[in-house]
Amino acid sequence: MSNTTPTWQKTTLNDYLYKDGNIPAGWEAFFNNAKTKSAIAEISKGLTEALSIRCSMQNSRSTTHA
Repeated sequence: MSNTTPTWQKTTLNDYLYKDGNIPAGWEAFFNNAKTKSAIAEISKGLTEALSIRCSMQNSRSTTHA
């Protein structure tokens, strides 16, 4: 597990689970299954893209209303 506290702005779901070692106890077989890993990677990518769009929209609103 990482020594830093993950934030939703800087940590992907994939990294949180697999790189930072946050797979829940007892769920290792499920999360380490190849199909689950692939699905988590796709979900993680979608969340990252949605966050990027959201942040871009917020930034454009703050610059137009400043």
